[in-house]
Amino acid sequence: MIWASCPACGAEVLETQRNCHRCGAAMRGPEAGSEEQPGGGFQSQPGFTPEISSALYGNAPRYDSGFGDIMVTPVMVEHLRATRPWVKFLGILHFVLVGLMALAGLIAIVVLSSTRGAGASPALGFLYWLIGLFYIAPAVYLNRYAGAIRELLQGGGAPSMERALESQKSFWRYAGILTLVAICIYALVLLVALLAAAGRSM
Repeated sequence: MIWASCPACGAEVLETQRNCHRCGAAMRGPEAGSEEQPGGGFQSQPGFTPEISSALYGNAPRYDSGFGDIMVTPVMVEHLRATRPWVKFLGILHFVLVGLMALAGLIAIVVLSSTRGAGASPALGFLYWLIGLFYIAPAVYLNRYAGAIRELLQGGGAPSMERALESQKSFWRYAGILTLVAICIYALVLLVALLAAAGRSM
């Protein structure tokens, strides 16, 4: 086997390889031992974006783990780029919902306080505020996630990718915990309703 050095990172690469296994750079020139074939390399991958890839592959984030040598590829970055507008939209939407809940709570408190004895309590307004509080955390996580993706697209490298994944993890953990709490509340309400029905039938 004949080895050549990668022109970008200096890794030892077989001369028959068109791309470096470490950084993904194209093996061009006489040191590669072969001519570059059209359509080969990571440039031909779906979703390849030259301006993103040229910035990313200059210092490609990678690490060795039990899952093998992992590297951020242009396709991964392109998927994140396409995800960012939706993440940003949902983050802003959550902040809008927080504002609407706060406004609805204030209106409920003012209106119900002026109509005491009508069967509704001003405490309903505080319930709106409580519901609005649950939207703050996901709004923050989603906007952090979108911001980290923007930093990655601007050449932030591995630290930006780590922040993006951390924000995503926090969002889904919060959503999972909130879902479990909601399931427990629904189960409790159903149990109370069944016990009440059983008590009336006896």
